[in-house]
Amino acid sequence: MARIAIVEDFPAIRELYKYALEPMQAVIQDYPTGSEAIRQLPDFRPDLLILDHRLPDMTGNAIIEHLPQIQNIPIIVVSGYLDPEILPRYESLGVSRILAKPIDLALLLDQVSRLLNSAASS
Repeated sequence: MARIAIVEDFPAIRELYKYALEPMQAVIQDYPTGSEAIRQLPDFRPDLLILDHRLPDMTGNAIIEHLPQIQNIPIIVVSGYLDPEILPRYESLGVSRILAKPIDLALLLDQVSRLLNSAASS
């Protein structure tokens, strides 16, 4: 069973992601802040991370930089505030996909499935 972590500060969006991912029967853990994610992600050991770019306490790239062990898993960054300057930074950190908000849930689910299947076969 896949383990998916969601780092998103808006409760309604976290719940929407969890609802949309429910048919995948994954173990899902969510974190409302970057600092909480940094503290708890290593113990959860996700197979895939859905990460908001702009959180109240830090950016998504700061979370990835603090946790080098998650750089080996598929990461999907989702945000309504993606500046073109930040895209190369995420690419250098190994982010698998960058999706804009408002998110198309069908696209998100498709990307999650593809990335988990790709990770499982490698």
